Amino acid sequence: MFALGISISLFLCAIFFPLFCWSREDRGEVFLVIALLCAIAVDAGLVMLLNMLLPEPGEITILCGTAALTGCSALAFALSYPLTAHIYRKKEF
Repeated sequence: MFALGISISLFLCAIFFPLFCWSREDRGEVFLVIALLCAIAVDAGLVMLLNMLLPEPGEITILCGTAALTGCSALAFALSYPLTAHIYRKKEF
């Protein structure tokens, strides 16, 4: 559960920050809700995919699934930084 919470928060940030920089400030609450729903959907999809790919549940399987989930969300967060910086540089105030 702890890894799932970390993964959801990283995916939330990875989706929200580029959307927020891309739009105006008055739409921040809407994009926060959209990003939260997308983060939960992406995590649910990753968990289902990992459950189909990995064999029967065991200690090693749970640790590998947790590492894969956390790794995917950290990668998405790391890739959203250059995208957000690029959007911010192009934005006119």
